[in-house]
Amino acid sequence: FRSCVGCVWGFFETLGSPVNGYTSTLVLGILQLMGGILGLSLIHWTGKRPLAIVSTLGSSLCFFVVSAYVFIKQYNEEIILNVTWIPLVFLNTAAFMTHISIRLLPWMLIGEVIKLDYYYKY
Repeated sequence: FRSCVGCVWGFFETLGSPVNGYTSTLVLGILQLMGGILGLSLIHWTGKRPLAIVSTLGSSLCFFVVSAYVFIKQYNEEIILNVTWIPLVFLNTAAFMTHISIRLLPWMLIGEVIKLDYYYKY
């Protein structure tokens, strides 16, 4: 998902988002930043495991809704004419949820596994 941030504007426009694709990409980046800040501040009180579970469940729910939207749009476009905001909201929410824990947790674990004295030896 991170590698596609540069091309996500086309994805939003393909799905018929009511907002300009470039504006949607800007909002996506801001939500990623906010999710990272929130995740870093919540990890001390909640711990890694509950934050990772919430992040994984939330992002998987968002991706499921977007995939159902695309599936329905592919076969019966009349049903979703009035709900073109669904991919915009749920992809942005998925970006926020993934940056709360899923994207940050591996880097935190690397910091715990590789100690500082390893860096100072070389």
